[in-house]
Amino acid sequence: MARKAIVVYVSSQLPAAVWPSPNDTPLFELLWVRVRADSRDVVIGVGLLYHPPKPLYTTADYLNHIETCVDAVVTAFPAALIVLAGDLNTLSEDDMS
Repeated sequence: MARKAIVVYVSSQLPAAVWPSPNDTPLFELLWVRVRADSRDVVIGVGLLYHPPKPLYTTADYLNHIETCVDAVVTAFPAALIVLAGDLNTLSEDDMS
């Protein structure tokens, strides 16, 4: 399975690095970036959270993956601000709450 490119632009004035989640898998398109702003870690979850119109996985598996990743971020960076963004296509906003 080919993995699509995920791009995140961060100002060169902010130190940033990809943060690999412990359960990362190429099945789900999700990228975590750790950005340091002032004295606070800001972890931005960006993978375009791409949920294709006809995914190769169940919606429940995708949501469980996102939840597991968020839990790992909170454990690693308790004061982090988490931002999730992307193209959710047919995934309902209600499913994300």
